[in-house]
Amino acid sequence: MEKICLCPELVWWVIMILLYFTCIVFEIASLSIPRWFSQGSGTYRWEGGLLKPYPSETLYKDKSCDSDFHGSGYCDMFDRLWIGGIVYFVFELISLVVLLLCIIFTILQITGKRAFIPVSAILIWVAVGAHLIGFATWAGLGKMLYKGSCDDFYTSNGDKPGYLCREEGATIGLLIVLYEPVIALLKTILWYNSRKPPVKEVQEVEIKYHNPNENPEMSSRVESSREIVSESIDISK
Repeated sequence: MEKICLCPELVWWVIMILLYFTCIVFEIASLSIPRWFSQGSGTYRWEGGLLKPYPSETLYKDKSCDSDFHGSGYCDMFDRLWIGGIVYFVFELISLVVLLLCIIFTILQITGKRAFIPVSAILIWVAVGAHLIGFATWAGLGKMLYKGSCDDFYTSNGDKPGYLCREEGATIGLLIVLYEPVIALLKTILWYNSRKPPVKEVQEVEIKYHNPNENPEMSSRVESSREIVSESIDISK
């Protein structure tokens, strides 16, 4: 059995399948967890999920808001959260599908179809990019704050939404941002080290001789010809 980095290939491919699976579990968990962030303090503190407040069943896009009372920044926050949540949801589904394809292709590699090794090495980076785009869009639109105060619903002049503090969902989303590239890098290293060395074609070197006597093959032919001529002369006599 061939080895990669001092370990049998089969062991590495099984490890990659397990890593893909753990990443899928994390991504499904990020979509399922109801609490992504919190804002405010005391009795005015509220929590929200990816597409709706927690524990409300009203989606952000259906949330009523009086901009004259709350300020345009507070009402604008729900639109931003809805757009960011949809973008994250769509790109996370893309990432999940790609990870499933990576598992399928890795199983095909185990059966001997080595052509799928570079394909899965490319696809895992697609999954990394899809999750990164989704999470960065959500965190940017939602003004996610990982350290600091999130007590204000909007800025002092009321025209911009306030910051949001991360909860379980956003924490898992950030964990995937850090975890998934490690898997992709490991897969790339394994692909690079599993490549077959190119077969070098042995080319016959043509040696040019200025004198036929310098060529051993030609010399033997000349000697044979001389012997035949000598025998012919003897017979004729």
